[in-house]
Amino acid sequence: MVDDPATVAFVVDTFEQLWQQAEGVNWTALADSSASPTAHEQVARLLPRGLTQRAIATRLGLSERTVAGHIARLREQYDAETLFQLGWQMRGARDA
Repeated sequence: MVDDPATVAFVVDTFEQLWQQAEGVNWTALADSSASPTAHEQVARLLPRGLTQRAIATRLGLSERTVAGHIARLREQYDAETLFQLGWQMRGARDA
């Protein structure tokens, strides 16, 4: 734990400067790009099979956080509250 006031001030100041320079992610543009839909579609195919987030990430060579982002967008798309509900709805949509 760091409690030196000068060190804490330096870290906070550095963080604030970098935060001001950061750019937000344009999720719409990423969804329209050629690489993202492929990963998104692969996550959408593996999720209804019952694979965990970690298993999907390992299989696709993605980070778990990236897979979590894809799952969050799928939840919004299918209006699902839980992961189980999402898998169930996706399976029903695939069978229909």
